[in-house]
Amino acid sequence: MTEKKMSLIDRCKQMDIVDFARNNGLAVVNKGRDYRLEDHDSFVFDRKKQRFYWNSQGIGGDIIELTQLFFIDDSIQNPKQRFKAALDYILKDESKVERVENLHFETQEYKHHPMDYQPLTEKGRTYLKEQRKFPEWLIEYGDQQGLILEMKPRSERKNYIVKDDRLDYAIVFPWKDRHTDQVLGATYQGTIIDYERFGDRGTYKHIDINPTPNHGFNRIRQKSPILYRWVMNAVRYEGYRW
Repeated sequence: MTEKKMSLIDRCKQMDIVDFARNNGLAVVNKGRDYRLEDHDSFVFDRKKQRFYWNSQGIGGDIIELTQLFFIDDSIQNPKQRFKAALDYILKDESKVERVENLHFETQEYKHHPMDYQPLTEKGRTYLKEQRKFPEWLIEYGDQQGLILEMKPRSERKNYIVKDDRLDYAIVFPWKDRHTDQVLGATYQGTIIDYERFGDRGTYKHIDINPTPNHGFNRIRQKSPILYRWVMNAVRYEGYRW
């Protein structure tokens, strides 16, 4: 690869992927330390690493691969031509995009808020059985182990995660450290089914604010392989990943 081509690549990678995405019309929303696409909750930007991850599709990459995914015409099939087109597209507005070197990150510790949760009610159990196909024994096991909880309605919550009813009676999957049982984050699966509000998925899904990096519900695999396998099978059945 020529020195000139390397210089173009380096210039592209010095541009902030989140600011670039926003400047080019992608609806990027900030959720705590996470940046996500508004219409695709499984599409996450890691601003520190300057990469994106589309978890439900199993793909990811840097600013160049993001550009090829969203902004380069599909009629351009040749990989080298697509790559060059992506470089040209990124650099056309180079001066308008924030530079990576100017970004500053503050680390905030995750704050667990169990006062906003309650044991599973009949509403939550029904949702898990009928919509997620969890067997009764698994629901009992998760409930007893504190691995499946339920969100209180917003009128009873101290930590107003969202202002409307999207997370009322949502299923809560705490991210527990396998050694200490400390809760390091949480995934919320809404139980209100509304295809007009939530699209093809039908329900709202949310990750709590400021989760501890490099953790997630999949860490439960080490604490409870049985529960992990069932949850992942149920999730894949629905067509997306946690």
